[in-house]
Amino acid sequence: MRTKLLKLALAMILSSAALIANAAPTYTFSILESEPNWGMLDLSSYTQLSKPTTAPGSSSSIARAFDINDSGALVGNISPNDGFQDFAALWDNSNAGYRQLQSLGVGTGTGEGSAFSINNLGGIVGYSQNASDVYQATLWSPTSYSPTHLQSLDDVDKAGRAWAINNSGQIVGISYNSTSTDYLINTDEYSRATLWNGTNTPIDLNDYLDQASKNAGWVLNAAHRIDNDGSIYGTAFNRNSSVTEAFLLQSVNPVPEADTSAMLLMGAGLMGFMARLRKNTKA
Repeated sequence: MRTKLLKLALAMILSSAALIANAAPTYTFSILESEPNWGMLDLSSYTQLSKPTTAPGSSSSIARAFDINDSGALVGNISPNDGFQDFAALWDNSNAGYRQLQSLGVGTGTGEGSAFSINNLGGIVGYSQNASDVYQATLWSPTSYSPTHLQSLDDVDKAGRAWAINNSGQIVGISYNSTSTDYLINTDEYSRATLWNGTNTPIDLNDYLDQASKNAGWVLNAAHRIDNDGSIYGTAFNRNSSVTEAFLLQSVNPVPEADTSAMLLMGAGLMGFMARLRKNTKA
């Protein structure tokens, strides 16, 4: 009997965890009075970042850091030839100097790229160059640092850029929803603010705009930052007034971080199991 009850409690926990993981986000839309800094940190104190060897014919190499996590790992890019080419890079305690992150389709050391955000689990996002020279949104997994192409809204061959990742693994950025020939990444009439909600499937954040905001002419072009509660910041273009403003999609059903969800679900499951066990024992 105890074994059956334990299996039942475990099944309830796993079922509840699946429901939380697949919960659809809900947002309220607002225009901000001023543009935020998109979460970019002041990393001026990290001026001694290890740099690559100067390329032949170049006078200097460059190293830039854009984000740092709670473990002190920094991400950014390095350039061995005066900024002519940028390559995604990671600085942490597991490597001497820096680690150049592999690009999509062309291996380490050949495809350009840049890393813009790192979460506390070590997930890194940015963009990198594929074998067709298209600059695409990229996720580098923790530990192995293997690159994964985050698909754009139109199809797998379009350009994109991932700007930020939170501690729940939600990613935001920019991708194209048309046959744009722009192999670089610019915010224009074809670009859309994009969410990758724990999967490689892109979500157009314009799908979460209320009808009144759509009727008012607002189009979300790019998403630059996502908080740990799921709230998203970016830039929006108004088709009626031809102005660009900063926006906030305030999350109204925050998704708990993985460790918090597991603790809550485990506690609830065990409490139910113990109550049922006590009842059966008295009987």
